[in-house]
Amino acid sequence: MNFFSTKKTVAKLANDALGARLAGQHILFVGGTAGIGRALALEVLAHGATATVVGRRQPDAALTAAGARFVACDLALLRNAAQLASDLAAAGTLRRLDAVVFTNGILANPKRQESAEGVELDMAVSALSRMAFLQEALKLGLGADASGKNKKPRVYIMGFPGNPSVKLSNPGDLNGERTYDALAQHLNTVIVNEALISWTVDASSHAVDVIGLNPGLIKTEIRDNYLGHGSWLSFVVESLIGLTQQSAETFARNVLVHVLASESVASGEIYGPDGGWLQPNPNLSDELRRKVLEESEQLVQRGLNATLKQ
Repeated sequence: MNFFSTKKTVAKLANDALGARLAGQHILFVGGTAGIGRALALEVLAHGATATVVGRRQPDAALTAAGARFVACDLALLRNAAQLASDLAAAGTLRRLDAVVFTNGILANPKRQESAEGVELDMAVSALSRMAFLQEALKLGLGADASGKNKKPRVYIMGFPGNPSVKLSNPGDLNGERTYDALAQHLNTVIVNEALISWTVDASSHAVDVIGLNPGLIKTEIRDNYLGHGSWLSFVVESLIGLTQQSAETFARNVLVHVLASESVASGEIYGPDGGWLQPNPNLSDELRRKVLEESEQLVQRGLNATLKQ
């Protein structure tokens, strides 16, 4: 993978330093019951943090035994993402969060799929659900009463930011209604997620710090919707990735937990598979970012206001 990387790399902390930084923090993992989110939740729990994991299915025995809190939510519906923020606020959790980590996502199906709100499914789950959650969470005081171990509450947006080979495939058609190609549609979610980094900073009036995360290729379930869950193709592809790339657990242990615990990461930075800092995608100009965010906001509003399809 060709990234515009720099020499800056997140500092690796010893276990006692990780514990000192993470103990007492409350971190929300949106998409935390499987893959990278699950692996990172286990890491922070082991260092004394509180972890709330959000997903469609119940957490496994390891997460439960480690003390993870669980909130069920199907993020295919944008209204569910917004309601998640409201529910967390009502429970007294939202204002106490030190960080939110978005790892939720799928890969678009070869045949276009829509949510019951009329939003293309990959765009809804992998990108716009994050915007819908943040719109509500920022209004309700996300992290206002956090532990104070970070200078500001943090939002981590995982996707594929900082990759100069990614371009917006269908300008003005983020919902894939005029033309549709599964891989091109997923690349559109990558662009939206990178644009969300600056959007979140601005929407919060700089009250939160926002960091981009790029894991590279890792064996997870994200490709099931494209390759077919349990198919031979999925088995072969995921086996090859597992043999040649780092695992979710290795990435969480060697990179992500150090990014979460670091005092030196700065808002707007993007960290890659080895913990190195990545340059922003040069294809995402200020003007294109503005247009992408404007269209994204319109799609979110459209989804929130839609009459649910049966």
